[in-house]
Amino acid sequence: MLFGFKIKTTITTKSGKEKQATIEYLADVGSFTEAEKIAEDLFNPQDQNSEVVAIYRSPIKEVQERNGSDGKTEDNSFFKVTLKETYLTDNGEEKELKYYVLVAADSVQQANSLTAEYVKQGLEDMCIDGIVKTKIVEYIK
Repeated sequence: MLFGFKIKTTITTKSGKEKQATIEYLADVGSFTEAEKIAEDLFNPQDQNSEVVAIYRSPIKEVQERNGSDGKTEDNSFFKVTLKETYLTDNGEEKELKYYVLVAADSVQQANSLTAEYVKQGLEDMCIDGIVKTKIVEYIK
């Protein structure tokens, strides 16, 4: 199960100034307790300016991996891709089912290309409905 969490901390910008920032992570763990432990391990408890501000069950169902890893490098960003399947119910109504996938990529175009390849692996009945750059900085397995 995927859980997201946010850590509020003080960071130093490239210009050397300190500012408050909220850093978001995604972890593949079994419970809120495990996610909380990982979150607490990531921030420095001695730093009075750092704290875990949120832990939540992520709507993302899968992380698209590249090259046997999460594909994250310093140059990559994470994109949340919405895949949509449209189907007819027994009474003839059209319904949509949405499925969210996290993709590590350099750009929206690359995320689109990687997802198109991913969909060809057996999800042909789904189409890409949207791609949004996320604030997630790391995926933790």
